[in-house]
Amino acid sequence: MRELHTLSAIGFGGYRITQRSAEHRAALIGALRSGCTLIDTASNYAAGESEQLIGAVLDDFPDFDPFVVTKAGYVGAENLDYFHGPGSRLAASEIVKVSDDSYHCLHPDFLRAQIDRSLANLRRKTVDGFLLHNPEYHFRTDASVYDRIERAFCLLEEKVAAGTVRYYGVSSNTLAPRDRPDALQIDELLKIAARVAANHHFRLVQFPFNLLEFQPATESGGRESLIGYARRNGLRTFANRPLNARIGARRVRLARTDASGFALDRDVAIEGLVATLDARLAAMEIDGSAADIPAIRHLRERWADLDTSEIVADVFEKAVYPAVALLFDGDLPDHVRQSVRAVEASALRSAQSSMNAATLQMRDALAAQGVIRTNDDRALDVIACDSLLKAKVDHVLVGMRRPAYVDSLSGLF
Repeated sequence: MRELHTLSAIGFGGYRITQRSAEHRAALIGALRSGCTLIDTASNYAAGESEQLIGAVLDDFPDFDPFVVTKAGYVGAENLDYFHGPGSRLAASEIVKVSDDSYHCLHPDFLRAQIDRSLANLRRKTVDGFLLHNPEYHFRTDASVYDRIERAFCLLEEKVAAGTVRYYGVSSNTLAPRDRPDALQIDELLKIAARVAANHHFRLVQFPFNLLEFQPATESGGRESLIGYARRNGLRTFANRPLNARIGARRVRLARTDASGFALDRDVAIEGLVATLDARLAAMEIDGSAADIPAIRHLRERWADLDTSEIVADVFEKAVYPAVALLFDGDLPDHVRQSVRAVEASALRSAQSSMNAATLQMRDALAAQGVIRTNDDRALDVIACDSLLKAKVDHVLVGMRRPAYVDSLSGLF
């Protein structure tokens, strides 16, 4: 088993990877072969498929033996009825609504089930690191979020004693050192851990950190930085979203995307899909055109809004594929799936071009502000990750879903 001080500086981020993608598998194997010894995932990433891919790769390559971190807190559709429906073992007050299709829970029964599920997905007897995933959602309830975290920490110490968890911690978008009533305060988490166990295993904290959201390394008003406070108190720090900054409602990409490869013209791809679906409607003796299906109409009318790869993935996963599947009783013939994929590839190429243009503008702006050196000819993703490591964060977690991403960052592992 790997110890915390031996882990690679760059970790493989498992967000949006699935066992269905040969490219994701190749990227993970490439990262491990290049010296990456840290993998980060979560039970809700790709509805469990992220953990499943990681488990399959590690089963095939047992000699790698990386340090694997997973998280829980989000209640997925696959277990919402069990935990929040007829016959549920949990009171409604234990579950917080995040959005119309997302809920959150920190109850020990839920976390216990998620740990078991993660172990099965990862094909492991022990999780190296287990994090409470964005517990700050529970600030929305009348009950204190810290009471809920204390119950969770008690469970996790039991899991450590049982040998199924080695270390635990928190992944939060609002983590702060102290005296921030609107944030999850790290000093309160340390107090809770000390109450739960004299020799506690609360060792891991994860938070957003990038060139535009640099607050974790910033000291202000006489306050110690989050990174400094964590290091002084023996906590290992993990930066997430190092290349995807959020400025208000705006997302900014801090790396160029590979926009190579063939993709049909947008209009050609959409018309091909409409023709394919119109043939199905005619066979079903349904009047009208597939062009009037809301998801297809959205593609025509709001194409410019599909300006990031994440938005493209969401629109196709949550709207386009389900709408098309309804016409075929959920079983898409190969020619139909190919038509949808042609439109998706065209949308992705368009989004990647938009992202790359925005990234070049951002690089120029960062250089003009003195955040990065004008004469630094390294790729922006390398500059961004290297800057975070120089700011003393212990590890930077990067979503390296393609082998090219691995190759770009392997010098920092």
